[in-house]
Formats: sequence, structure tokens, C-alpha cells
Amino acid sequence: MVTSALQSNSISTDLNETSGSLDRRPIGHTTRRSFLDGLELQHGPIPLLGRFFLDADTYLKKCGISLSFESIATIASTNYANRSSWGRFAPQLDTTAVELMDSESYCMVGRSSSGATVAIQGGRIYDTGQRSLHDCAADRSIYYGSLPPPEGGYSCTLTAPSARRISGRYVFSGGLWVHPDYRGARLASLLPRMSRAYALGLWNTKFTYTFIGEKLVASPLLQMYGYKSVEPRYVVSENGAPFYEGSLLWMESTELVADIENFMSSGFLEADRSIARRGRDDLREAAR
Repeated sequence: MVTSALQSNSISTDLNETSGSLDRRPIGHTTRRSFLDGLELQHGPIPLLGRFFLDADTYLKKCGISLSFESIATIASTNYANRSSWGRFAPQLDTTAVELMDSESYCMVGRSSSGATVAIQGGRIYDTGQRSLHDCAADRSIYYGSLPPPEGGYSCTLTAPSARRISGRYVFSGGLWVHPDYRGARLASLLPRMSRAYALGLWNTKFTYTFIGEKLVASPLLQMYGYKSVEPRYVVSENGAPFYEGSLLWMESTELVADIENFMSSGFLEADRSIARRGRDDLREAAR
């Protein structure tokens, strides 16, 4: 829990520390748990991350949203139920096609007071040693992990230069969806930051990466996500047929921490809900 993490003096705060290979045992997110109850912080600047998560949870509650951890499979089921406002989502998180354990992934779900899903964000942890993200894309382990890839299925071409420097322990932070009625609450600014900060705090990730479609590169959403490094190109195919083209977004852990500091000092989390909901129509159009 975040409160106990903040009180502990024995938890590491070294961003460069490594802690061996990923522990594949379940970490308690298979069933629904409230965000703060399920939060674990073991790495990074814990006091900063703790304040950020407490403020973020308060902000979400002011928007009428309760955030919880749920099984990673929730992303796929939510996507299929909301294709009209979401479209296809990241294959890295598609548990209908790839084997993905809750112990190497996470899913944060925002629900309204009625229990309806109104926002979702997920992540997948990689621990690849000297092998780079480019290598994992080339052999398809970006999707299938250590399992032999099937005939057909997902494949990709990743030519962004920085994909060759992303290695070790890193996180794919993606699967973001916000219900159209809640897009004025600017959750596209908040949830990606919560996602990558959570991965840093629990797994001590060195890099965060995600992909963005070409139509969104020039949209307000890119600025909201908080990434400064944007590089083409990424093309993903299913059974040999391309269906998505975009760019690589990435940041190192030191940049992640600086971004959280700037975000907290911006006053975003103190914004009144009526102010936060302005511009809903513009965001809805940009997200299409």
C-alpha cells in the first residue's frame, strides 16, 4: 500500500538498482482491488511517487471515478465491448492471442459510481537483458514472450532508431481508453503517467515505451501523454496483413521522474472538475 511504502525507510530509492529477473508469481491483481490498496512501491523516489498517486486518486474521485487494479484480461474484454469508441488495441496486451500473466502485467480500471467502466490503462513488463526492443520486435517476442511464435499471428516492423537502445527491464504502457463522456476530464494526461510511474515503483523499469498512430502524432493527445521522444516507424501486421502504422514514444526513468515533478507543479491535480471537463468535444474528435 502507498501509505506503508511512504513510512518505510528500508525500501530502495535507487533508480539504477537492479533486482534480478522478474518474479512471475501472482501479485494480487487478478481480482479487483482498489488502486491504493493494491499499490506497491519498492523503487524510485517513493515520497514523490506516493504523493503523486494520492493526489491522482483524489482527483479521479472528484471526477466521479474509482480506480482499481484488475486482471490484464480486462483490457481485451473492455475493448471488445467498446469497439465503436476505441477500435483495435495494442497486441502486446491482447490476452485472447498471447499468453500474459498478471505477475508481469497490470491493468488499471476506472469505474463510475454505477460500476460502469469509463477508463482503462495497462502495461506489460519486459526483462530482456542485452536484447533490445528492436530485437524483440524482430523475433516477435514483443508479443509472444519466451513462447515460440505461431504461424501467422502478430508480427511487426520496427525501424525507429531508439528501439535498439531500449533494453534490460522496461515497460510497454498502453491500452488506454476513456469513455467519450469522460474525455473532458483529461485522463489521457493522467493515466499514462500513473501507469509508467507504477511500473517504475514496483519493477524498477529503466525505460517506458508505447506506440502512437500516425493520425495522432500532430494531435493534442501527443502532448497530453508527456513523451518528448517520438520516432517513426512501427508497422504491425496480423497474419501478414498490416493494420496499424505509427511511431515509437519512449522515455528513460530519469525523464519519467522529472515529468511527474513538472506535472505535479502544474496544478493539474488541483483543477476543479468543471474546468477539467472543458474541451471535451475537441478531445473526442482528436481521439477518433
